[in-house]
Amino acid sequence: MAVITLTQSYEIKALLDLANQCATDETLSFSIYPISTGQNWGYGTSQPTGLSKNIILVVLAKLADIKHFDSELGLVTIEPGITQQQLSDYLQLNNHDYMVPATGAGPDCSILANTLERGYGVTPYTDHFSTVTSIQGYWANGRPYQSAINELDTSDDKFVDKTLKWSLGPYLEALFTQSNLGIVSQMTIRLAKKKADFTSFFIQMQDETLLEKAVPLIRQVLQDYEGIVGSINLMDQRRLLSMFAKHPKGNEADQVMDNHEIKRLAKESQAPSWTIVGSIYGSKGVVGVVQKEIDVIFKQLPCKRVYSNSLTIILTNKIINNLPDWSLIKSRL
Repeated sequence: MAVITLTQSYEIKALLDLANQCATDETLSFSIYPISTGQNWGYGTSQPTGLSKNIILVVLAKLADIKHFDSELGLVTIEPGITQQQLSDYLQLNNHDYMVPATGAGPDCSILANTLERGYGVTPYTDHFSTVTSIQGYWANGRPYQSAINELDTSDDKFVDKTLKWSLGPYLEALFTQSNLGIVSQMTIRLAKKKADFTSFFIQMQDETLLEKAVPLIRQVLQDYEGIVGSINLMDQRRLLSMFAKHPKGNEADQVMDNHEIKRLAKESQAPSWTIVGSIYGSKGVVGVVQKEIDVIFKQLPCKRVYSNSLTIILTNKIINNLPDWSLIKSRL
């Protein structure tokens, strides 16, 4: 296997053309496995899955340009290497009041890659692929792809193509999702506007048998507060531990932890059996009312309910933020 890191989008076509030219030669033929940053945890890995001996791992992380941003409509055009952290930094630096379509994969996850894998998050736009308005890329045969609207749009910034999701004729953009039919070089997505207020809620259940009773309550919240509550993430103990606990066998581990190891880690970390995570968005009044009603709903279960806007969490964050750097360094040692 070889690794190639591309630095310009036109190099994608050159590599695809070469692959097609060599396809009929058993010695020279190779398959292409493209990744963005390789950290789209939960949807795939940077490890090729094919059985071919000649695999080229194509890294697109260096294609990290924000090509266009419409501050009025919240439309942003990004390349494969743009991560959640980079988009967040860009929005904050330019004082744009829009939210990053974040996932639990972490700050180094490619937004474009997660969208192509039909990822989701707890922000108002839960289904990330639903926010896509335009895609450009290359089919596996090396032929460039752009929508029919893009070809007809004579404006300098292709405004019509970026704002109209469905284009003309068959909707071909979906063929690029969870497939090997082509490589996307850039994508335009619509960002959600920041709301006046929000809070996240964390419902923790120690008894694993409560799952059957918790699911109908989750469904009730999603139905009753649609548009106010984003998606709700239901995490079991393994998922929770994977986020903050180290594998007992260290970095060399190549096996899934057994039940005994899970129980030991859970006891050490005080990890609950099930955790329900969601967010409430809206005006300050709306968030306050919905938070109280959600609290009432989950009081039906023996569980711990934590909200990010609670006084305890706010005061703790303020204390940590005002601690001198040397004290934090000492605590980590």
